[in-house]
Amino acid sequence: MSERYIRTLIHHFNADGLAMLKPRWNLGDRHKLKKEPGNRLVALATSGPRDLGLPFGHWSLRRLRDAAVARAIVELISLEWYRVIC
Repeated sequence: MSERYIRTLIHHFNADGLAMLKPRWNLGDRHKLKKEPGNRLVALATSGPRDLGLPFGHWSLRRLRDAAVARAIVELISLEWYRVIC
């Protein structure tokens, strides 16, 4: 850990006490994904991989992401963001 990060932790502890240990999740800017690509991502996730000519029978998040990028549904998407959408 860097010295700067340790100082940030100390600052948060001094301000919030042990409450600073509670996770503060930030999923980022929800406005980045428009409705249409979101619908297409869900449609991809609910389709069968074999129906799309892929050599596997079940989706994983990594496979879904790779298929979405290959089909130009999105330019780039994180596995966690795809999980949230689904």
